[in-house]
Amino acid sequence: MVLYLLNSPVIALAFDDVSAVFRVEEIGASTARAVVRRNKVVSAIGHEATAKLLSVLLDYPVEVNRIAVYMKPNDKAIALQFRERMQFGKELSYDDVMKLYDEGKLRLLYIVRLR
Repeated sequence: MVLYLLNSPVIALAFDDVSAVFRVEEIGASTARAVVRRNKVVSAIGHEATAKLLSVLLDYPVEVNRIAVYMKPNDKAIALQFRERMQFGKELSYDDVMKLYDEGKLRLLYIVRLR
């Protein structure tokens, strides 16, 4: 089992998987920190600002690591979800993403692949 850290809630399904069932729920930072402490973590965060934000929220060093993720049954993920789609081509700073989080415009989701 792996806990992935994701930029956004995506369906991380391998091409040869024909079906899957996921459970998704919003979680707070303290719950996310506990989840991180209990699991083997793989960062799939592709942006420096979101890596820094997650490092602060999770009290865990999150590295930028642009990789493809294919969740297997029982794998988990913590993903960021923005309330609104960001402007195309706009690179957000750490201050930008922290402000969105503080304003409730960015939340953490806990995703589990059940089967």
